Amino acid sequence: MDSCLQDARSVLQNEQRTLEWLRNKTATIPHLRDLYCSAADSLLRFNRDEGMQVFLRWEVLHTNGDALDLHIGGLIQLENAVIDNATYYLCIAHGHTDQSRSRVLRKFHFDYANSSVRGTRQSSVFHLQYAGKLPSHLRDRYDDAHLDSWLEEPRIFFLPMSLSLIMHMAFREFPDEYTNRLCEDGEWRSVFVQRDQQSLVVPFLEKCLSDLNVGKKLLWEAACEP
Repeated sequence: MDSCLQDARSVLQNEQRTLEWLRNKTATIPHLRDLYCSAADSLLRFNRDEGMQVFLRWEVLHTNGDALDLHIGGLIQLENAVIDNATYYLCIAHGHTDQSRSRVLRKFHFDYANSSVRGTRQSSVFHLQYAGKLPSHLRDRYDDAHLDSWLEEPRIFFLPMSLSLIMHMAFREFPDEYTNRLCEDGEWRSVFVQRDQQSLVVPFLEKCLSDLNVGKKLLWEAACEP
């Protein structure tokens, strides 16, 4: 499973290009001004030789009328030019309220844990966690105490993620006329989302199928192997 992210330079180059596309496409959409600004800020900090730290944000109006803040973040850390840690999160919180800190409603982590991080723990190389720690830049703004983020288990078997894959999922889960337009953009679909499906998801699924069909392993066992 580790081989899905073995080419660190290509992974980081793809993430940088995704950010550039998001910045350029949202520059003229006032409704997505926050997303444009956060993508531009993330690009200013981007350094392909050192890794990646991305913070994206925009507002949506839920079908029940509630205003929500959506936050998507990504962190890639390198060790000797190899990806040592990769994690993405989706955080959904109440929008502006009269309270000093809004309440976090949902938070999910999509993680890659290589062999050194996993150690002797049997857990999926690519996994989903509910809650997880709130990034430091969000702690003054949002309250997540009720999520009991100290509990890290279970680590649920999941697909490899990237910025384009998690952004596309969020756009589809919280749609409006502007994000629908982004999702239907031919360049977004083929150059970014399908690119990451082919480079990350397809090799991952092929490895799973090989382990299941040839190695006669259980899915959970296959997902825990490097």
